[in-house]
Amino acid sequence: MVLVNIRKENIRFFEVFRRVDSPLYLFFFVLAGVHLEINLLGKLGLIGVAYFGFRIAGKLLGASLGGYLSRAPKLVKKYLGFGLIPQAGVALGLALIAKVEFSPLGGIVFTTIMVTTIVYEIIGPFFTKFALSKAGEIEEKRLADSA
Repeated sequence: MVLVNIRKENIRFFEVFRRVDSPLYLFFFVLAGVHLEINLLGKLGLIGVAYFGFRIAGKLLGASLGGYLSRAPKLVKKYLGFGLIPQAGVALGLALIAKVEFSPLGGIVFTTIMVTTIVYEIIGPFFTKFALSKAGEIEEKRLADSA
């Protein structure tokens, strides 16, 4: 990234990357989906619900505490955590490693991460939009146009 930022060709790099990033994401999520063990969905139960809830609580509390300690503006402390709710690539990559390394528990870990990632990716943009709107980072006209 540093080399890209100091080179004159950095704009060209991002144009090329923009063309290939969607297929790369598609490949990554298809690969992750192949490893999903549907038969473990029924066993998630309390583990899945706890992971889902504690992760959101951790994001909200952690962002608020971090904002407090760094003396960030009130709006940052109040709404940053909502913008951190979406989850995707890194979590799935780590979950794939856990699936291989910590068998048989790895299957339930991967399934939990995979299912909650799907849920977070569905609800995450709404929370991010909420946080940006409440923090005054979205112009009202643009907000109305996107609704």
